[in-house]
Amino acid sequence: MEILPSLEKKDYSVSEEQIRDYHKNGFLILEDFFSEESDLILDKIKLHADNDYGPILNPDRIPFLIKRDPRVSRKIRDQIYLSREIDGDISIALWNEINQDVRYQIGETSRLIRRIMKAKRSVHLLEALQGEKIVGLMSQMLFKAPKSPYAKGWTPHQDNAYPKSPNGKYITTNLFLENADIENGAMFIYPGSHVEPLLPFEERASYLESRDDKAGYTLEVPELYKDRKTDLIVGKGSLLVMHGHCIHGSYENISESRARPLLSCSYISEGEPFVSGTHSFRAPIPLHRK
Repeated sequence: MEILPSLEKKDYSVSEEQIRDYHKNGFLILEDFFSEESDLILDKIKLHADNDYGPILNPDRIPFLIKRDPRVSRKIRDQIYLSREIDGDISIALWNEINQDVRYQIGETSRLIRRIMKAKRSVHLLEALQGEKIVGLMSQMLFKAPKSPYAKGWTPHQDNAYPKSPNGKYITTNLFLENADIENGAMFIYPGSHVEPLLPFEERASYLESRDDKAGYTLEVPELYKDRKTDLIVGKGSLLVMHGHCIHGSYENISESRARPLLSCSYISEGEPFVSGTHSFRAPIPLHRK
């Protein structure tokens, strides 16, 4: 049964103005881009969250969901091998040890996230902005639940500091699954900063690996951009597209009860080199159906 039958029914055209704005500012916000799908995406992926609503890397891949799903026994999770294989096999014996309902939900969620990642409207948009054919690289779910260890803000950084695309061909999308404002941890961004090369940064573990007050690849924002800082107050279903060199971060979620869930998908120009990563296991995901 199709879990998202309407996904490909919506077309999206890209205007010359949007392309100009993206190349001028290094980012673009499209309101209501996935508004009809947001509730379903969040409901499905929350099934696999732990008590702290920690980040889930690559929820489009079954092994990663198994690794994070607290309903799967620690014994089984410890036997799951993560690799760059996009659709890596799980042994039948190990798969059958997982509860049947949980197996079904893991398979359903992974297919849903992969479909969102490969949605024609997204691919059409990104290739119009990039001016080149692209492939997917990874996905990540960030819940940013209030009063959790992951409610902290994210310090200013450039996304391409992670995959290190030498020609700056890395691009990310961030799908907001609830309204985002400063109180519940909105993102902030520095328009025009994407024209900079990869800037010097301090390496820190991510919140997935550490619970320190600061996390991620933190940099000092150049003086030129400090007064351009822009808070991104966006609605549920909005899609933020960012150049990999555009400096951005996020505020701490200080709300009492409102999470700021966000599904992030990363892409790169086809054939462009990149660093796979020891935790992310980035790997090319073809986006065009044959």
